[in-house]
Amino acid sequence: MVRKICDVEGCGKIVVSRGLCGTHRRRVDRHGDVNAGRPFDWGTREKHPLWNSHQSAKRSRILCDEWEELQHFISGVGGFREGYILRRKRLNEPFNPDNFQWVKKPEKTTEHLNAAAWQRENRKKNPDLYFHYELKRRFKIGIEDYEEMLFVQNHVCKICKQPESTINRNNQTQRLAVDHDHTTGKVRGLLCSNCNRGLGCFKDSLHLLQSAIQYLESHQGAHHA
Repeated sequence: MVRKICDVEGCGKIVVSRGLCGTHRRRVDRHGDVNAGRPFDWGTREKHPLWNSHQSAKRSRILCDEWEELQHFISGVGGFREGYILRRKRLNEPFNPDNFQWVKKPEKTTEHLNAAAWQRENRKKNPDLYFHYELKRRFKIGIEDYEEMLFVQNHVCKICKQPESTINRNNQTQRLAVDHDHTTGKVRGLLCSNCNRGLGCFKDSLHLLQSAIQYLESHQGAHHA
């Protein structure tokens, strides 16, 4: 049975009645308007079926500027599609209104499940090998190049000069992230999670970073009233 999605643009929830999900139906009953009360993503952003896709694209910096906000991303791709996976048409470009597609999920056969389980187990046994494959795929470098950069940087972040402190889901310290120029693709160095996210938030803009420095300098030594 195909589950219907709420008629409200960008919602993505399952219909309860009258073409609306429970949240929007209650808003209509109480206020006569689906937009009354809370904004659709207040307190529910993490629950939206496209939340993980959006966050993953932001972390990897493969998201166009106009889709930085979740609601714009959801609206841009036409909402969530059950049974489909969101992919880029051209891997050398970020997600944007002209560079996305919905690909039907393959049916999970017994062979598929067995292969997936084998791959997960093999990845645990050979993390360096899979890390090498990922480096080749995303940055065109190998694990030897990564280890060389790590050695030159004395195993600390190139910006803050501190080691990585983030713990991953395997309860291990995360590797320093590979930072690269998104225009040329050239690798620039290895950064900790905080510095990597910081550059991403400032969109690699020298103008914004210089403005932030000037802002902090202008408030140095300021006392609270």
